[in-house]
Amino acid sequence: MVKIAIIGAGSVVFTRRLVGDILSFPSLADSKIALMDIDAERLGLISVLCSKMVHDSGVAARNTDLITNLPHGCCVEVPCLVDSLGVHPCQVGDLPEQSAALIQTNINVQRLTVESILEGERSKKSLAGKPKREDK
Repeated sequence: MVKIAIIGAGSVVFTRRLVGDILSFPSLADSKIALMDIDAERLGLISVLCSKMVHDSGVAARNTDLITNLPHGCCVEVPCLVDSLGVHPCQVGDLPEQSAALIQTNINVQRLTVESILEGERSKKSLAGKPKREDK
């Protein structure tokens, strides 16, 4: 996990833009962001603004029972809270059964694709996406 410290985070425009940029990179989704400033009032304001930014955009995170009816360890997009200690994914609980079932089909394809790449098995690869057509 990447740890990012923003010193002088009380500068609303700078911090808002910087956090927005950080949130735009999937590879930084599970980063811990620490906001620091000598002005506690401004720091409180920017913490609220950043929390709203993260909540509105959602953050991709490893499912550690954040969504309870999806597999542990898969990548999920959930609302988060941001405070001076970083970004904290929020537990969502169960999704509606139909939504979880639809998402699970995507998770299955992703899992099979990764397994086929790691193991070099074409049979799994064909299950993961379009079957390979043999030219005759």
